[in-house]
Amino acid sequence: MKADVAAKSDFLDKIRSREEGITWQEANVALQQVMQDYVGGVKSEDLLKAGLSHLQKIKKKAHDSIMAANSHELMHCLEVLNLYDLGELVFLAALQRKETRGNHIRTDYPFTNPLLNKMLICRKKGKNPVFEWREIEERN
Repeated sequence: MKADVAAKSDFLDKIRSREEGITWQEANVALQQVMQDYVGGVKSEDLLKAGLSHLQKIKKKAHDSIMAANSHELMHCLEVLNLYDLGELVFLAALQRKETRGNHIRTDYPFTNPLLNKMLICRKKGKNPVFEWREIEERN
């Protein structure tokens, strides 16, 4: 536990001590562009996998080079890095849903699967995401 806290504290110190690197705004724009280009419209497995790979590359670059001049910028840096994690989950969830439903349009799965009218739940097990399909509960 103490090792985790120390590692996170070191990471924050690195972000604050960098004199060269990318700003949180630049990291945010790069993330938005990848999300729009690869998962924002019509999707396919190949496109989603390419987008996920690209996202992981720029996530690593952001993690290794993002910088903050003050605590306000540090907060924004952490928010953007969290958004990268969420973006990865969006790609992984889109890959799990092998159908077209609503705004989730897959060229490789053009039809809606009536048996798959379920909710996709993602949770973390260790450091890895685990997906589970659950029935949608009716509310009265």
